[in-house]
Amino acid sequence: MTPVSASKNRPDHPQVHPTRSAFRACKTILAILMLVGLVGCGYDLYEERLGHTKLYFAYLEKVENFLAPKFADAGVEIRPPRQFETIPRPTPPKKETKPGEKPSASSSELPLVDLRQPDYINITFPGLLAAWKAPLTVPVKDKSETRMAYLYLLSNYWDFAKAETAKDAPNFSQKVMNLVWNELDIPERDRKADPSSYPKTRSFVPRKEYSEALVRPQKLIDGVKYQFDAYLHQQGDVQAVIVLVVPAGADGIEQLNTGVSLMLENLIVREEKPRMGSSAGSGPPPGPSVSF
Repeated sequence: MTPVSASKNRPDHPQVHPTRSAFRACKTILAILMLVGLVGCGYDLYEERLGHTKLYFAYLEKVENFLAPKFADAGVEIRPPRQFETIPRPTPPKKETKPGEKPSASSSELPLVDLRQPDYINITFPGLLAAWKAPLTVPVKDKSETRMAYLYLLSNYWDFAKAETAKDAPNFSQKVMNLVWNELDIPERDRKADPSSYPKTRSFVPRKEYSEALVRPQKLIDGVKYQFDAYLHQQGDVQAVIVLVVPAGADGIEQLNTGVSLMLENLIVREEKPRMGSSAGSGPPPGPSVSF
């Protein structure tokens, strides 16, 4: 019997196709690489967002450390530096009446003394919403003494509630600066306000446009030189003026300046005006730079 020989068309081992197997391997490796890349991109995005969140909360912490609680009135919200304490607004004196006796008309006509207004210079600020003061240490004749710093918040908001004052309301900031310049004998060449904005660098609050008037009078106040810084901000027709009065050379001025910058960054002025005939006691209101 003739032995059966192995067929050449049916080998003992299956044939291998190098091109097809290499393609499968490349697809597998590519899929792995893509997966690793996607995971890496997601991690980088997570790290970026986490870093941004940390910076945001660090900013909020800085604001809380440097600024006092919020004051809000007449559509303006402000947080003064923590060094300042509020000067109380005047309240009408209460006149005692006997049982059954009607209050006399003269009791409501007693003059009010507004202790928020400056008593160290001959200025009565118009549209005064609030005032603050802070004791600072300054060098005076080779020794350290305490002098007060002041912060004033002014606005033309209530000017729009009366026909006789609404017409002149757009000139509010100009009027305030004229009072300061005239009282401090500032030369005409130095009477100017330059455009400015806060925050100065990228931050977590919208940038606000100001006109900034830095007044450096030569006359002494209580034996020392003072600097008057006015920051003018406007939304619609509503203007807000912040006047900072600080003794020159005071200790801790760097920390105070940081607080002032944060205050200006977070200032809010709403453009809604009061109704004609309304007054400061009728309830809260609903709801860029000034050129000279």
